[in-house]
Parts: sequence; structure tokens; C-alpha cells
Amino acid sequence: MIKKLLIFSLIVIVPSCGQNEQIAIAQISAMAADCYVATNGNDNNLGTSTSPKQHIQSCIDYAIHDGDVVQVAPGTYNENLQFTPNVGISLIGSPHDPSLTVIDGQYLDHVINIPGATIFFPIKDYIVQGFTLQHGVTSVEGGGISSSNAGLRLQNMIIKDNRAENCGGVSVANNPISDPTIYNGDAYLDNVVVANNHAHFDHGACITGGGPATIRHSKFILNTPAYGIVGGAGGMYLAMNDSVFIDNSLFALNKTASNCGATMDGAGLGLRQITYGVTIVNTTIANNDVVNTGSGAGLVIMNSDVVLINSILWENTDANGTLSQIGFPLNFGPPPAASQTWIVNSDIQGGLTGIPADVNNIVNWLNGNIDADPLFVDISSWQTGGFSIQPLSPAVNTGVAQYTISGMTYTAPVDDIDNTFRPMGAAHDMGAYEVKLPPAPHGQIRPAGHIVFTLPPLPHH
Repeated sequence: MIKKLLIFSLIVIVPSCGQNEQIAIAQISAMAADCYVATNGNDNNLGTSTSPKQHIQSCIDYAIHDGDVVQVAPGTYNENLQFTPNVGISLIGSPHDPSLTVIDGQYLDHVINIPGATIFFPIKDYIVQGFTLQHGVTSVEGGGISSSNAGLRLQNMIIKDNRAENCGGVSVANNPISDPTIYNGDAYLDNVVVANNHAHFDHGACITGGGPATIRHSKFILNTPAYGIVGGAGGMYLAMNDSVFIDNSLFALNKTASNCGATMDGAGLGLRQITYGVTIVNTTIANNDVVNTGSGAGLVIMNSDVVLINSILWENTDANGTLSQIGFPLNFGPPPAASQTWIVNSDIQGGLTGIPADVNNIVNWLNGNIDADPLFVDISSWQTGGFSIQPLSPAVNTGVAQYTISGMTYTAPVDDIDNTFRPMGAAHDMGAYEVKLPPAPHGQIRPAGHIVFTLPPLPHH
């Protein structure tokens, strides 16, 4: 088979000891697909572009070398995929429109299960890109996709309507870092929608253990308890990772429930024991609810240092209907025994006085924070811009491009959740969305401070 070189480049800007360092530069130098799949194919075919196989599993079984690529044509595939242990492959669907290529688990098993490395084998990296994963179910973790002891990159994905005992949509489970010189599996999610998944514990997505976890341009929406009795985190739960970086993401309309005294009830986002800290930039956490009993509806922080910049936390409520944007449940175990949270240029409903005091969690309320209605666009239309902010929002032009804390400089992203350029105005906006300002007449200045130049109209003949 003649193979062509395809290169996909992704760059993440994250803080690094006083300077911005481009790390996690993921350059996937993949050959053209080693095996092709199409709904009109045949599993007896060679798996070429002109003679594709019919089932994705047939190609996965055929991919026996690290870096092998399975290319799946648009269509719906009713399958429950089992990846081969110890073989790091790429599964590529329709990256520009993941709704075109659907893998339906038919509520029989995980949609995708990646068992990862077995004993004595090194951790391998897997890429899944451009799919809708739906109708998976499992009595363990990850109805949509489950990965263990592996590096996992999810890009341009929709993961919806799945069920599990734990982590309804996504589960990435690696061993906690004990030796930082040994690769233990990173997790990277970019442009991933995790919606309407259900689980007994931690309803949307979970990333536990392993190396750095990065979440960008992603939405965690309408994830709820499967049984309405036990909780965990509603939208996403991250625990015992090396570090966490989140930007341009939305956690909204998730619910969690507890009637068993659970210590973590972050309906939006839950963080626990992150070794080297958490950075959250230009992220919106809104309208998440704890039902039954429990506390900490928006963002729950346990034994983790967190930097929160240019973000919005609004209308998150606990089981009593009380506003609860940030919560600190019972701490246990290092690191660290006492943690700190730094909040910069963010819109936090209730302000500093709305954050509960906790002897084990020091809140540093720094410059530029506000407590003002962000004026969301219709939140019921989250698929088409709901939770973006209106042009007259107090969150417009009130973000910061850079901020230095204890010698470490944090930089705001150059785009928003929809890949719109930032800043559109005089400064960054707060939250996941940058306001898309309407065109101004030629030569006039927008309120944001940018001069708009347009070509004069063509003369009529």
C-alpha cells in the first residue's frame, strides 16, 4: 500500500516557572490509513481505500503495530469496540463533523474499551478523533469510552447518552504518578462534547491518575445521576493526576446527588489530590445543581492548589437551593495537606464572601474579580451558543492577558471555545466565549476599542 505522510499539529500554552512554555506539542506524524472501513465494505476485503472493510473491529484486529491508523468513513456502526492491548493506534472518523460518523453501542457494552498496557509493557498512546459515541453501557467505568493504563487523546468528539456504574461517558484510569521520570499516560481532550450521560458515581467524565490532564474547547453538559441517589462529580471528576490544565471549556446544567454523606459533590467540576496543581483559564461553570443532599455545586476542590483566571462561576446551587460556586469538602491525605486557590479577573457569584472559609484551603482573592450577572445568551440553546455572553455583559473586556503568581506567569488563550480569536476587543472577555462583536461602520471605533476597516461598496453601473 502506498502511504502518504499526514501531520496534525496541536499546541497548548501552559504556565512554566516564570515563562510561557509550549508543551504538549502533539504532532501526530501518521501514515495514510493502514486500514479503511465503510458501511458498504466487506470484512473479507483488504481494507484499502478502494476495498474497505465493513466493521471497525475488523480493522482494529488488523492493526498490530504502534501508530497504525484506522480510517472510518461516515455512517453509523453498531459495534462495541475492543482495542488490542499494548498496541497504540489511531482511530479517525470525521474530524470536521463528528456527527457524521457514529459508533452506537446499542446499550450492550462500552462503545470503546481500551485495556491499555499489561504488565511488563510500556504505556502506549491512543488517538480517537471525529466520532459520536453513543448508547454504551457498562457495570464498571466509561460507557462511552473506557481507557486504562494508556495515554489517550480525544479530539473533535461527541460522547452522549451513555450509562455506567462510574463515569458515564468517559473514563481514563491510570496509576497515580510515583516516579515522574516514567511515562504513565497523559489525557488530552480537545473539542469534546460530553452530554447527557448517566452514572451512579461521577456522571460525565473521569480522569484519574497518570500524567498531565488537558481539557480544551470542550463542553460537559446535562450529565446526571443514573439512579438519583449517589453522587461524585456531575460534569467531570479529576483525581490524583500529575497536573490539570483547563481552558475555553463549559461545565453547565449537570446534576449530582448524594444521600450517603459523600465528601465530593461538585455538580460541575470536582478536583481531588492533583499533585502539581490545577490551572483553569477562560472557563464557564454555570447552572449546575446538587440534588438530594450534598454541597459544592459549581467547583469542588479537595487537596489541590488551583489557579482560576478569566472564568465565570454563576447560578450553581446546592441541595438546599443555596448558591454554591466553590466548595471545599473534607480534605484527606497529601498532597497538599493545606491547599490554596488563587482567583484572578473572574466573575464569581457571591464574591469572596460567598466562598466558605476553610482552615485547610486558603483563598487568595486577587485583582479584577467581579460579582455581576454575566448576561448569558439563552442557556437552553447550549448547542448553538447558549452560555455565551451578550455584548453588554460586565464580563466583556474585563479579563487579563497575563498574570504572574509567585513567579509563574499564566497566559490567556488566543481563541475561545468556538475558536474565535481572542481578544476581540480591548481586553480578553471572561468565560469560555469571546463576544462576537457586530461589524461597525467604516472607520468608526467599536466600544471595545478596535477600528474597523471595510472596503467601500462597488459603484453601480
